[in-house]
Amino acid sequence: MDNSINRLLHHLLDQLQNKSNTAARGAINLNADKFLMDSVLSCYGLENLAYITTDPVSIQSRNPVYKVTYSAAWLEYYKKSGAEKHDPAIIYGLREIIPFEWRNDDRNEPEQKTFLNIAREFGLGNNGFSIPIRDRTGARALISMTVRHNDQKWAKYSRRYRSELVNIAYLLHERFTFEDKPDQTERFLGEDLTEREIESLQWTALGKTSEETAIILGVSRRSVNFHINNAKIKLDTVTRSHAVARACALGLILPVL
Repeated sequence: MDNSINRLLHHLLDQLQNKSNTAARGAINLNADKFLMDSVLSCYGLENLAYITTDPVSIQSRNPVYKVTYSAAWLEYYKKSGAEKHDPAIIYGLREIIPFEWRNDDRNEPEQKTFLNIAREFGLGNNGFSIPIRDRTGARALISMTVRHNDQKWAKYSRRYRSELVNIAYLLHERFTFEDKPDQTERFLGEDLTEREIESLQWTALGKTSEETAIILGVSRRSVNFHINNAKIKLDTVTRSHAVARACALGLILPVL
């Protein structure tokens, strides 16, 4: 599976780094988006993948943009029944700022339990993982993934792939939203990053903590956090994962493949 994941990341990053090329922009379309999503499913053994983005107000009250791999039957049921009112991914995704897992257990309200039971009947899987994404304009996005694993297998799977899936989510978000970003603005993003800020982002991409990066660079942890926070601002991102994904997309740091 590792070789497949490497090929997926290479392809995804190529798509991102070619986005300023007019010819490439015309060639990248909905079919490419579907291919990327299907590739993520195949490489990571996921059952479904859903991407939702909207304005700063509310996923439930506005007209969100959906990119999903769900069956037509589930989408029809979801829309007609108003299921978003009981969807835990949507409910918690609106208020959480860090990735979270969800499953059908005693922590859910009765309506949520019913929703998840029905979702399982439609083949959505037993467990899920959602990654909320925020940018500095207040716009929101949510990427959710589902699997058929039982709780024990899911716990093992989550420990192994959680950080990779978060990075994949931010890369997909960059890919899916590039058309909304003016070329002029994007061209200058990250151009004023200092050498220390780039080094700090690169070690973050390699999975190092601030403390570990500080030891490597011979500086204090406070200095590393300062550089990373500056980089987030200059890249117009909110989280470290988003900053790393955007830095990779812009070719400022090397992806971990």
